[in-house]
Amino acid sequence: MKLSANKAHKLARVSKKTLLEALENGTLSGEKNAKGLWLIDQSELLRVFPENRFGQISSQPRPPDENGQNTHENSVLAVELKSEREMRARLEAEIEDLRAQRDEWMGQAKTLAISNQNQPQGQGVKMGRLAHLGKVFTG
Repeated sequence: MKLSANKAHKLARVSKKTLLEALENGTLSGEKNAKGLWLIDQSELLRVFPENRFGQISSQPRPPDENGQNTHENSVLAVELKSEREMRARLEAEIEDLRAQRDEWMGQAKTLAISNQNQPQGQGVKMGRLAHLGKVFTG
């Protein structure tokens, strides 16, 4: 519902000057009609000058917990966020552990490869029969 500036400032319980300043500086959006008078959407008025606990409209914005938001939904989202952060921390720790294991295995593989290069032909680590067949068939 569109309100005239006169009705809007009365509903918002702010001075007409305050309302017009908010319109001019862009804090409050509105449009001018053919006669050049401001028309303000009621929901826009309530966004800038929210209702307080007593059903009046205040010129001061309220803190988020009193801003008409669903505080139950916010608390549910806070719990979910905490859970997600804990899961992320566990996964990052697991990834770090896996990296350490990988690095250890790579070190062992390099040591083994170097020791096999230093051995005369045919001596090195003996492979089991199945491992040898696997090496023959895979190249």
